[in-house]
Amino acid sequence: MAFMNITFLGTGVLVPHEDSADPIIGFYTTRRVWATSPAVAEKEAKQLVLGEWTSGPYAQSNKGALPVLNVESICQIGLLRGLFTRRPTGYTFYWSE
Repeated sequence: MAFMNITFLGTGVLVPHEDSADPIIGFYTTRRVWATSPAVAEKEAKQLVLGEWTSGPYAQSNKGALPVLNVESICQIGLLRGLFTRRPTGYTFYWSE
């Protein structure tokens, strides 16, 4: 087993943006999981992100669909880094202009 960072591109959302008339339509996000393979890591990381969009704060503000998550990268990281660095959270949103 190993720690893996999985970066996703999320599309299909529609979230009003307070600083722009254009809504948020997508995002990038990274999650870290402890998994036996990249395929298992992807599945577990997707569940983490989708959980935030089904019952978390984004569920109420999203006027679109659940995000479609496409893997941008999967990177295995070392044990010490996996244990002792802050887990990636949050989102980098983008909107159409």
